[in-house]
Amino acid sequence: MIKNRNIICFAPYDWQWKTNGSCKRFMNLFSQENRVLYINNIPFVMPELKTIGAHAFRKRFVRKFRSIMKPFFRADHSLFVYTPFLIPPYGTSKKKILNRFLLQWQIRLLQKALDFSNPIVWIENPVGITLARPLKPSLVLYYQIDKYESHRELRDPREITSLEERLTREADLILCVSLTLYEEKLALRKEGVYYAPHGVDFDHFYKATTSLPLPEDLKGIGHPMVGYFGTLDSKNDTSIIRYCATRRPDISFVLIGEISGKQGEIQYLPNVHFLGFKEYERLPNYGRAFDVCIMFWEQSEWIRNCHPVKTMEYLAMGKPVVSVPFEEGLRRYAGMISIGRSREEFLRKVEDEIANDSEIKRQARLDFVRHETWKARAESISRIMEQGLGER
Repeated sequence: MIKNRNIICFAPYDWQWKTNGSCKRFMNLFSQENRVLYINNIPFVMPELKTIGAHAFRKRFVRKFRSIMKPFFRADHSLFVYTPFLIPPYGTSKKKILNRFLLQWQIRLLQKALDFSNPIVWIENPVGITLARPLKPSLVLYYQIDKYESHRELRDPREITSLEERLTREADLILCVSLTLYEEKLALRKEGVYYAPHGVDFDHFYKATTSLPLPEDLKGIGHPMVGYFGTLDSKNDTSIIRYCATRRPDISFVLIGEISGKQGEIQYLPNVHFLGFKEYERLPNYGRAFDVCIMFWEQSEWIRNCHPVKTMEYLAMGKPVVSVPFEEGLRRYAGMISIGRSREEFLRKVEDEIANDSEIKRQARLDFVRHETWKARAESISRIMEQGLGER
């Protein structure tokens, strides 16, 4: 593991939020041997109320307000968290220059106060490239987790496209979580581009293979049980659930997650059960009861380029997985997960997995992800960073 470095991370979400994404995981791991300054999300997406709904909009506002109310704190011995002050909304033409000045001033001041000299600048939020060079970094690393310009909530993708293009030119290293993102970047520059897929908290999700207690809200829900955990928003293709649930009323569909998009067409089906948000620590308890795990998103540029972490989390529970098509699933997980290219095929795959699962298949899934841990990913990324530092 890389040691004795200062790392300034421009994160895609706030530290205080419930998510356990790659950014928080890596910064937690790196802070064990280095000092980390985690810059909470600098918004480049300004969602329209009609896109995400009033309830989800209100929840986002409250979460951000709480971060602003505690703008700086020490999350761990060597890990500091800061929420920059901005004039909302970030990115509008009249305020962009002033906000950039405010951001640079705040982060430079904090860098000096904390003595974060010659930092490695880790960017998961493309806005970070506008602030990186004034920090006099020893290395600028772009960890690309999404096709940002395909984000559905963007009102105008031109600015984020411009930032992404600048990152591609100026970053010393580019790490891509999916093969499609990696191949796209490799076509634009030949050096300093790496494929670095997500990891998995294997030991945590492996608990689903043991005798965990059944959660109270699953009692009374019958089997076969098809389960999902994750966000429930406008990217989910609820027509798939409606099709499957209405044609197989004997199958229970259990959906776990915070609802931030319209789910009305399936919300009142008797065999579809929305259980709401569940703490990360409890997910294996729920997963243990699933006979099949699913991933159901509408086809888009975003899904084509993504690498859902839950793919490996499902496999680490030893569960069969049925998903809509996405490139990483078709290539990296070929033979490990089933792909349904239509609603009809999706249901057939679910039925097949229910009928034909076996201990041999469960063991193959576990073995496939057993060594793909977040710590192993951090170690491999550390070697890439050390190589990059050595070449400068």
